[in-house]
Amino acid sequence: MTNQIYHQGYEYYLIHNDGSTVGYISARQEEGKHFLSKFYIGKAYRGRSNASQALAFLEKLCKDRNLTHIWLTVNRYNDKDRAPYPALRVIVIAAWSRVRKKPEC
Repeated sequence: MTNQIYHQGYEYYLIHNDGSTVGYISARQEEGKHFLSKFYIGKAYRGRSNASQALAFLEKLCKDRNLTHIWLTVNRYNDKDRAPYPALRVIVIAAWSRVRKKPEC
């Protein structure tokens, strides 16, 4: 994390609710856009608009910095991680997957 902050331009933000840290986001600016690298809300705090508020914060940050949009990557086969995004108004443009080739012996 330290390397990402000091050498790769990542910014980490803690998400708070009622005095408790409930999650975090990590993003970095690249080529006029904001890359959302990490977006985590603790299980006990999901479904309580914490993700919506965190995304609204990131959207405002982008507007203040004149960035065009926020983008992220999610594995197409990870339904659990992809599930919250439609409710957050995130449009899936393309889904990817990593295919591992079986080694030839």
